[in-house]
Amino acid sequence: MAPDDRPLEVELKLAATAEAIDTLIDAKLLNDHAEAPAVARDLVTIYYDTPDRRLSRRKLALRVRRVGRRHIQTLKTANESNGASLRRGEWEVELEGSHPDLAAFGDPAVLELTGLVLPDELEPVYETRFKRRALTVSWAAKPAAPALIEVAFDQGRIQAGSHRMPLSEIELELKSGSAAPLFEVAEALRGVAPLRLQTQDKSARGHALAAGTPPEWRKADSVGLHPGMRVDDAVHAILGGCVRHWLDNEAATADARDPEGLHQLRVALRRLRSAMSLMKPAISPPVRDRWNDELRWLLGPLGPARDLDVFVTETLAPVREANPDDPDLGALIELAEDRRAQAHHTVRETLASERYGDLAFTFACWVGRSGWCRIDDIDARVLQREPITGFADAILAKRYRKARKQGRGFEHLAAEDRHELRIAMKKLRYGAEFFGDLYPGKDTGAFRKAASRMQDVLGHMNDVAVARHVVDDLLEDVPSGARQRSAALGAGQVIGWYKRQAQDLEPEARELWRAFRSHDPFWNAPDET
Repeated sequence: MAPDDRPLEVELKLAATAEAIDTLIDAKLLNDHAEAPAVARDLVTIYYDTPDRRLSRRKLALRVRRVGRRHIQTLKTANESNGASLRRGEWEVELEGSHPDLAAFGDPAVLELTGLVLPDELEPVYETRFKRRALTVSWAAKPAAPALIEVAFDQGRIQAGSHRMPLSEIELELKSGSAAPLFEVAEALRGVAPLRLQTQDKSARGHALAAGTPPEWRKADSVGLHPGMRVDDAVHAILGGCVRHWLDNEAATADARDPEGLHQLRVALRRLRSAMSLMKPAISPPVRDRWNDELRWLLGPLGPARDLDVFVTETLAPVREANPDDPDLGALIELAEDRRAQAHHTVRETLASERYGDLAFTFACWVGRSGWCRIDDIDARVLQREPITGFADAILAKRYRKARKQGRGFEHLAAEDRHELRIAMKKLRYGAEFFGDLYPGKDTGAFRKAASRMQDVLGHMNDVAVARHVVDDLLEDVPSGARQRSAALGAGQVIGWYKRQAQDLEPEARELWRAFRSHDPFWNAPDET
């Protein structure tokens, strides 16, 4: 079965307090649009996997839900959509008993996804117990026809052995129609009671609870543009992909046990700001400026935390390995670890703040309902209906010319100029990632690899400046005395180490710049140089 032929579930999840749920379940807003009164059910769901967690590794969730005397078995795939909503494959079948049976689906595509799993291999991993109160509403997103959306209010818990986690959320599931009304309903509900986006589904939370592991972090997926798209379709796909990348890493960032979560969240936001810049002719300037201001605010506390993560886990590691018993390095590491913990505390406070909740919710909904299409800017509206290919050609050519110009006389560029070149290369790389699928048959991979390698070597050479900035900040707040002097001596070792590293990288950097300049652009523009 082809991916597009799979039965699909499209839903949006919202975290809600018990008070918010009590307010919303009886809200006139919903009842005026309801097809019938709300129905309440107590649901017990057990999630299964093999002892070696083969289904989880394949990004699959297998569950058996007891509904009254019935047992409903469901298999869900990983999220396949962009943006805040979840779009994933879903198979469902009623069982005669309570034990899972993959063969009961009667669909070869299921067995292809799961691989060979014998019935006696499946074991309970965790369960959910909650009361669901659900109703279906009819909601029209102008100018589209009404969509049917199930609004489910879930309250209960997730349990894995002796470990428990409260569950209080609202699921909006699209039953028919376009997805835009999901976001309109979410915004309308949030106008009645406080809500936040729920960035992890029940299965992700359950597996983490059972395994005692941090939430998973994720890299960005391919945007999946194709040459037949219009500019507005491409804007939706690119911004939606950035939002998905952002939300997929929110939980891992707040958890902070794996520093890659914060790194990926920061990359997601930088890609998002770059995308807003790339697509700016198609987005109203006041709207774009508003979002950029908010995204810049969010990036503020992430930068120091990320710098300290890199400093502690990467920058200091080789120096410490070469001098494991050096007391001065030990003093510097102690200062860095303390400051790092403070920086992550600030990040957690930021993600828990009302301002962040507002930003994530409103931006995701703006993207979900294609808010840039609902503007009075005639020029932008006309451009949105143009084919994406010519637009992408012009954007990539512009980014390429800027990077080439920034790198003129590379061998003689000062550190500040090379920093500006690194930023230009990063923006070009993001553009190539966003638009690369528009050029099938072209050697986009080689160009992107050359740009990425050039950006990476410039980043390594920039480590000296970053390390100096970090140690200056660390030493600034330490009172004068033996501890400060010792840490300063340790800092001198680190800076000296990386100065030598940067000098050693110089021949490689020059060669990579020549290699990058030798690659022909893959887009269809007449004047790239």
